[in-house]
Amino acid sequence: MPSRSGINVCYGTAIDWVLTDPVCCSWEGFRAYVTGAAPVTVSAFAWDYNLDQLTPFGTPIVIGPNVDGSGQPPNARVEFGTFTGVDPALLVKVSFRSDLPFTIDDLGYGGTAGIPEPASWALLIAGFGLTGAAARRRRALAAAPQSA
Repeated sequence: MPSRSGINVCYGTAIDWVLTDPVCCSWEGFRAYVTGAAPVTVSAFAWDYNLDQLTPFGTPIVIGPNVDGSGQPPNARVEFGTFTGVDPALLVKVSFRSDLPFTIDDLGYGGTAGIPEPASWALLIAGFGLTGAAARRRRALAAAPQSA
C-alpha cells in the first residue's frame, strides 16, 4: 500500500510504538497518518505512576474505510496528547490494529517544551544577577578618577 509521503515508516496489521523505559521518559503527544483498506484501531497508553502500569489514554480512534467519502481507502491523521490541543499526556505506547495491512507515515511524537525545573530558574536568575553585578562594577571602575 503506498504511503502518503512516499516513504513507508511502517507497514503491517499490528504495530506498536513503545518506549523501553516508561518511568524516565514519555511523549507529550503522538501523531501519524494512516493509510489502509480496512478499519484501523489506534489506541494510546499512558503510564500511571500510582498503579505503576500502562493505562488507556482517551478513547481508541477507529479509522474506517472511505472516511473521506471519496471511495478511496481510508487516509486519516490520528493525534493524541498535545497534538490535539489538550493537556500533555505521558504517552508510552501507541497501538495500531487492523485485519488488513496498512501503512503509517508522517509520524510525529514529542510535543511542547516542558516547564523548566526550579534549579534551572535559579541558575538563570543567578546568571542575570552576576551579569548585572559585573556591569555595575565595570561602570564604577570606568567612572572612578584616575590617579597620576
